[in-house]
Amino acid sequence: MAQLPVCPAPVKHGGKCSVNADCVNHRDDKTNGYFERKGFCRNNEVENTGIMTSIACTGTCIERINDYQSCSRDTLKIMDIDPTIGFDSGDDNACKSGNCSCGRCTDDNGQHSLWSNCDRDYECKSDNCVGFWYDCSSICEPPCVGWLCH
Repeated sequence: MAQLPVCPAPVKHGGKCSVNADCVNHRDDKTNGYFERKGFCRNNEVENTGIMTSIACTGTCIERINDYQSCSRDTLKIMDIDPTIGFDSGDDNACKSGNCSCGRCTDDNGQHSLWSNCDRDYECKSDNCVGFWYDCSSICEPPCVGWLCH
């Protein structure tokens, strides 16, 4: 492993990274800074192999994602077999709020906007995740709504 390339912090937007800690602001950099001084290291495909990784500086530093935007596996180029994510729909670290649920960044309260997919009522600003029957939602399928009551 000692022979792998390193990409030490600070790495600006669009620069090469291996881990999220690489994507930070330089103390003297007054432009193009990251939100709260931290970015996210998004995976990239390795030479048309279908393998998505950031190992050995193959990732790309991006700004962390705004509330209600996609943080899905596809958006972040996370492979289904990635052991660091398990069965999660995305990566919490990619979101400014620190919470990715059902493939979208939530707000700071961990809630989705209307018509976003959800698992449970408390994930919705409207406190209403519509399932096929009372409080028995399928995984990330029903939307958050504000007008339908259980």
